[in-house]
Amino acid sequence: MPRHGDQPTTRELEIAELSINGYSCDEIALQLSLSPATIRTYLRNIYAKMDVSNIRALTVKLYKLERRSEFTWKVPD
Repeated sequence: MPRHGDQPTTRELEIAELSINGYSCDEIALQLSLSPATIRTYLRNIYAKMDVSNIRALTVKLYKLERRSEFTWKVPD
């Protein structure tokens, strides 16, 4: 589970999902009309909440949590 009970926000999960799917910070920023610095901040925040240090570790952690039905991380369509 996320550390300290902090749940990722919908926006953090949206950005994480895009990053996991191979989009760069610049591409995500363009798609969401945000700055690349803002995207990096969102990613840093979700990394901290999930106690990971990179996108690969975040992907693994979210997948494991989802498999155990402890957490749903997919952003609704």
